[in-house]
Amino acid sequence: MEDGDVIVLAAGEEAVDIRLPEAPSTGYRWELADPPAGVLGVAASYDELGSSGRLGGTGIRTFRLTLGALADVELRFVRRRAWEEIIVEERRVRLRVST
Repeated sequence: MEDGDVIVLAAGEEAVDIRLPEAPSTGYRWELADPPAGVLGVAASYDELGSSGRLGGTGIRTFRLTLGALADVELRFVRRRAWEEIIVEERRVRLRVST
């Protein structure tokens, strides 16, 4: 996902996946900041790219969002180290419900 992307959801859609590139060995990881009320649950997983298994490799962090009654909302993802307050990257994604 790129900053400013828009995802159009069908009315009543119950889940959406957001995928962001990540290199977790750096300590920097993506997190969803301040989920809006229409997001009922968030599950995150990580998949390595390729089969090298090398340390320092990159992969994809996938956020599976379980949705309730949702109006158009903006999601804010931040990349930072858990032990630091400094945000090194931010991406905003808009969820738009089609009518």
